Amino acid sequence: MKWICTTFILMMATAWAYGQEPAAPEEVPWPQFYYQIFLEDTLQSIERVVYDKDSTEIEFKLSPDGQAIYLLDYDGESRVTATFTDIHGTSHTISKPHCHIHGLEHL
Repeated sequence: MKWICTTFILMMATAWAYGQEPAAPEEVPWPQFYYQIFLEDTLQSIERVVYDKDSTEIEFKLSPDGQAIYLLDYDGESRVTATFTDIHGTSHTISKPHCHIHGLEHL
């Protein structure tokens, strides 16, 4: 362990002496994380999804089967309201707290 610390200090001193920036550690790309709201009815379209607290719009996408709303930029903590039309043409508005909004790793 001692030689690792010594090697690191020598590398930093050498880089500093030659006016070079030390190399940054390689960043690991993490997969994009999304959230979803499961629905009881199949949807035809979604008009809007907003945060309840300030009505800020949330970017969304309808799942391929029409049974869920994917939230693309959800903060993971707030209640949201969604306005949508089901396959029968009836308009609905639902409000869901964060505990009813589930994580989805990839789209």
